[in-house]
Order: sequence, then C-alpha cells, then structure tokens
Amino acid sequence: MLPAALGLIEAISIFSVLSDDERQALATSATPRSFSAGEEIVRKGSALDSLMIIKAGIVTMRDGDDEVARLTPGDFFGEQGSLAGVEEIHTLQAVTRVTAFELDQKAFAPLLKERPELADELAANLAHRENAAMGFRFQPAQPEHRRLDLLKRIRSIFRICPNQSVS
Repeated sequence: MLPAALGLIEAISIFSVLSDDERQALATSATPRSFSAGEEIVRKGSALDSLMIIKAGIVTMRDGDDEVARLTPGDFFGEQGSLAGVEEIHTLQAVTRVTAFELDQKAFAPLLKERPELADELAANLAHRENAAMGFRFQPAQPEHRRLDLLKRIRSIFRICPNQSVS
C-alpha cells in the first residue's frame, strides 16, 4: 500500500462514504503517475478513465485561453469520467512537474460489486461536487436529476443492476 495515497484518499470528500478498509483497498490499487511541466493531461471533451489525486505540483484548468482554476496537492480530477463516463468540461495541463496517484475503473469495480449501494452514494457526492463547481446555478430539482443521471451512468459502466441498490 502507498501510505501517501491513503492519506490523500482519506481527505477526499467523495470518498467519505467508504469504510477504512475500502479506502485502504483504493490506496493499494493507486498507481503513481508523473506529468512534465506544460504537458496536457486531458483535453476538454475527452473523458478520463481514471481519477487522479495530485500529490505534488500544480495543474491548470482551462477553458480555451482562460484559466478557470488551479489544482494543487490534495486536489483531484477525473472523477466524473472514471466513475460516470462524463467528458471533461475543461482542458487540464501541468503547470509544474506533477506527481499524482491514479485510480482507474478497475480500482472501483470490486468496491461497487461488493457494495452496489455505493453507486448511489458516489452519484450523490459527484452531483454535489458538480453543483458546487458550477456555483449553485442549478434550480432545486436539478441536483436530484443530475444525481439520477450520474447513478445511471455509474451502474452502466460498472454493470450494476438497478435492483441491487436502493436509489
């Protein structure tokens, strides 16, 4: 297990629904990755099939030429693509040398197979994070609609039958 990966995983809000053992299982499957300064990590419109947690370095999120945000150690990205197959709405590029831990779909599959109800909890957390990133511009009914859409996507990707979980 990578102790640094476990520490970062424990600090990520979308993983608050996981048990200690489940977070340790994710940390065990984390793969160290490096990106050079200036390297494009993912282009807008592409879906990452891995969640990346930044251990060191700075990543910029861009919309065209405009910088939208900077991600620093402890931040993560790719959760929408890796868990729900959603395309990135920004281009992400390393500003400095970046080291990160990668969690691919294979890391999540055993957890979701063992506990299918996690799909619903992860969908709710993803919808909440997306809502916060959008500046709460949704109407009150939209976050629930988005949660259900994300849940459907997660179930499809990880082949979870709807009757295996209560939504």
